[in-house]
Amino acid sequence: MRVARMAATDRAILRVAAWEILHTDTPPAVVADEAIELAKRYGGQDSGGFVVGIVGLLLEQMLMLIARRFEYR
Repeated sequence: MRVARMAATDRAILRVAAWEILHTDTPPAVVADEAIELAKRYGGQDSGGFVVGIVGLLLEQMLMLIARRFEYR
């Protein structure tokens, strides 16, 4: 899906979640829970599941990068 075609509410929630995961000390699980709750409350019918999938992919990619960083040491 192209970002421009994504619902504006979902896009905003994902941007905030990604920023918070990357730039704060808030535990990623807490960020994910809050993003999902916001999507369910303010998004469309399928927003909760969509946000779960995207945040899950983001966290998975971050874990892979961290694992690679430790492999090289």
